[in-house]
Amino acid sequence: MIVQTVKSNTGSSEGRWVGGIIAVILLVATIAIPFHQQSSKQYGLESHQISVKDLHQDDLAMIAELRLAFEEIKDLRLDAVSINNEQLSNREQPLNSSEQHQGNRDLSNASSRKVLAFSPSVRELEENWIAPFVHDKSWVRKGEHHWSNLGNGFYFGRRVASDGAANVVLNTQLSSPDIWLANEASLLDIDGSISLQILLDKRWKQVAFTVSTETH
Repeated sequence: MIVQTVKSNTGSSEGRWVGGIIAVILLVATIAIPFHQQSSKQYGLESHQISVKDLHQDDLAMIAELRLAFEEIKDLRLDAVSINNEQLSNREQPLNSSEQHQGNRDLSNASSRKVLAFSPSVRELEENWIAPFVHDKSWVRKGEHHWSNLGNGFYFGRRVASDGAANVVLNTQLSSPDIWLANEASLLDIDGSISLQILLDKRWKQVAFTVSTETH
């Protein structure tokens, strides 16, 4: 009688193959991951700018309120222009269609000038409870800024307290909030005329809300 020994199939050979394949896949994935990751490089920040990400908490709180105030100031400006348009329409009565057309064009030009020139007073902003112009507890925490309307849509907030947010200028003439900061007392002599060039010359820092990025 012939006796033949048959080894049981435990699947160990197949298991070794599967384990080897998984190990190879994990090794390849580990090596390849760094090549597929995105890296971002910031650029485009001018010498007169500072990224909003680099500001202190007090400055961020001030900027958040100024961005909301910018929208309120735009609404107040449009309301004033609308009232002005109604007053001009009631006063002027062109005699014919040609004069009517010219009158409408002049009215449109006058409205455009009003939009660019009108700025609510600091008192009006405070009376409308628009932060950070209101003297409340938040105003105290941020440095008790003394606000001035410098004309041409510029508002200047000079910090009175020793601590708090930096001295700030809000330019409301652009389509989006334009905010400038300064901490040094020597930079604050701007109580007279104001312009973007003056801020640049006096080394104020413009807040950059977005910075261009290069991704690869």
